[in-house]
Amino acid sequence: MKKIFFLAIIGILITSCSNDEVQQTDKKIAFSPSVGVLSRADLKSVWVTEGDDADAFNVLAVSEEAGSPVTLINNEAVSYQNGLWQTASKHYWPTYSSQINFYAYYPTSLSEVFNYNAGNAPTLTYAVPAAAADQVDILAACAAHTPSASSSVVGLEFNHMLSGLYFTYSAEGVAGTIKSISISNHYSAGTYTFGTGWASLNTQRSLTLSPNVEVSLAESANKVVVPVTDPYLVMPQTLTDGSTITVVFEDAKGVSHNLVAELSQLEWPQGKLVEYVISISSLFELNITSTVQPWNETVPTQVEVNVS
Repeated sequence: MKKIFFLAIIGILITSCSNDEVQQTDKKIAFSPSVGVLSRADLKSVWVTEGDDADAFNVLAVSEEAGSPVTLINNEAVSYQNGLWQTASKHYWPTYSSQINFYAYYPTSLSEVFNYNAGNAPTLTYAVPAAAADQVDILAACAAHTPSASSSVVGLEFNHMLSGLYFTYSAEGVAGTIKSISISNHYSAGTYTFGTGWASLNTQRSLTLSPNVEVSLAESANKVVVPVTDPYLVMPQTLTDGSTITVVFEDAKGVSHNLVAELSQLEWPQGKLVEYVISISSLFELNITSTVQPWNETVPTQVEVNVS
């Protein structure tokens, strides 16, 4: 089962300086993950942010003291321990007042594709799995904190790094069965720079979903084909020329029809859900309405584009 989560990325710089060389206070560095952009409440899986079953995330923390980057936490896992989000090895706030940058990400397995070179922002090189069952809602957050006498907990506001697609069928369409939905020519991999976003998109491919959902003229509202509670995750991007959506539709007599619509230049924004409403007014025409909405809101902000 795909996990739909909430992720944070916190910025940290890596250096040869040791944490042992930093003058420290007796206050531990702890974290408070934000739920400001948590997945919808009805999602099948959510990132657990409290309790003994809470999921861990990784964090990197770096400060600039006397012009040199100092690593305070070196890409370590943060878990919920004794009522606090903290690393297994305890870290303490330094005595100086230089800004500390925190970078965090979820899940911890992303450490295999996490990269940092001194003087540059950290990056993650990631490829979205093609199979829906293998997909994970990866998350990230950045935070900057200046130590003070009251320093204790760092607030982290996690954000979705990918886009999510879900599909419905217009109640005004003809009766039949939606056998499959395919979208061609979209990128599935790229490099995420903390504080900036995705770039260097690569590896074009097509996706195919096989919902096999029956639709009828008796529907009083749009029929769910691929639910918002389990969206198909994709790399954020503006679709290139030649991107199309193909719906294989079986009519009431059992005859299959391949219906195609153009999707070029439509956007899959990072951290957003995109609803595609499929409307088949005849067996020779496919109409698609694209609606973009924030991942954490029940009522969508509609930016509709009709494609046929």
